Amino acid sequence: MIYGSRTLGGSTDVLLHGAVTVTEGADDATLSCQFVITAATEAAFGTLVRAIETDLRTPRQRLRLVFGDETHIDWNPADGSKSAFHQQPSLDIVGDRRFDSGRSRLYRFTCRTELPANLYSQDGRRDSTATIKWTPSRRETLIVSGEYRADTTDNSAYDQYVDGIGAYVTSLLSRYSLTGLVELAEEEATSDDIDAIVTFTRRYERIFQDQAPGLLDDASLVEQTMVAQVSKRWPEDSTVETAHPITLAVRYSAWVRDTSDLPGLWTGTVRGHLLDVLKAQYLDGGDPDVVASEVEYDLQERRIIATLRLEVWPGPLVTYSRNESFQDHEGNILEPLWVAPLSRHHFVGPRTITCIVTETWKQTGSHTDIPKEPKGLKFAPVEPLAIPPWITLPKEEGTGVWIRMQVGTPTSRKVYMGEDNKLEGWEYQRAASFEFAVTEGAGDPEELPAAPPITSGGTLAGPAADL
Repeated sequence: MIYGSRTLGGSTDVLLHGAVTVTEGADDATLSCQFVITAATEAAFGTLVRAIETDLRTPRQRLRLVFGDETHIDWNPADGSKSAFHQQPSLDIVGDRRFDSGRSRLYRFTCRTELPANLYSQDGRRDSTATIKWTPSRRETLIVSGEYRADTTDNSAYDQYVDGIGAYVTSLLSRYSLTGLVELAEEEATSDDIDAIVTFTRRYERIFQDQAPGLLDDASLVEQTMVAQVSKRWPEDSTVETAHPITLAVRYSAWVRDTSDLPGLWTGTVRGHLLDVLKAQYLDGGDPDVVASEVEYDLQERRIIATLRLEVWPGPLVTYSRNESFQDHEGNILEPLWVAPLSRHHFVGPRTITCIVTETWKQTGSHTDIPKEPKGLKFAPVEPLAIPPWITLPKEEGTGVWIRMQVGTPTSRKVYMGEDNKLEGWEYQRAASFEFAVTEGAGDPEELPAAPPITSGGTLAGPAADL
């Protein structure tokens, strides 16, 4: 029996004692034997002990069992075609008084060896497990784990794994009816230091949403997530029926598997496909306007993270506001008295109320002509009439006549709405001022008390000095 450079048997100083036993299985084998060492002097014996114990405890050495010219066992981890042999030796002092002395000793040598995976006939795969999990929505996750070993035809366990895992996973996907419906989301392979054994774990995730136009599984994208929040917003104004916009907030992320330019991949493929999906799924095919976006590119982890906010306006009127302001002027008439120049008669004259109406609105589409008068106004100048219902006066009383109206020139400007500036529209504004005279409430003259005289330096000044 030869282990590394040390030969047991065939010489007078290292003699085999008893039988050599060998136990072999599909995965490993064990060889065991006993031997006696002797030396002529104590010093030579000590040197031999140290050499023997060093040689027979060194792992991963070639082991051969030879009978004459015939080699029955040859486990050689250094052989390029048989690197899966993985020797782990152990050496025991038996402790037998018949053999132990100052110049002799009985040892037991045991070598356990991991064998190549030839007997499995599975391209180097020794064993494996496949676990399938379902989420509450019945989305499948397939986890495959196991071990590959080198065999006598391929000296690399990692090469065995790379060459054989594809066909094995394909058979699993067919078994679980997942062919073409999943993507490899995560992978881990661990190799020992001589590449004799590789343990692996792979996780596959079910894909429900196309990752590219007409393509369920895009080879460049993996673990794509798309979360949409749909809301409907009502404008604050209520005087005119406006369109109620649909707002869609979207959070998107995906890992990029190849070396594609991340900004180019987003703008050239992913963004357009994402908008098409959103239109079809949530907006009934309507053309959304991207009003805000934020995109992150993780160049080290090769990942795209984006947030979009879209709006769709069912009608052309986007926003509308109307403002009415009032100025109430009490009618005060002061008439001078002849008897007292500083005294006045107070008459209650016509009370006037000025109303200023301003309208501003924004609508999509091309420019249109607009009337000058604000919506809902019926103007009848200088005619007695009741206060119209579209104006709420500060004091709801009396009737009167219109005495003045001023209408400003309507203004408009072209606007482009949204991040893409593709939603074209116009913003309009018009205003009018109306003065209304209240005819009720005029009373009899009222005499006001005389104002106190104005003094300067202790003497009367002004017209009062003539009295």
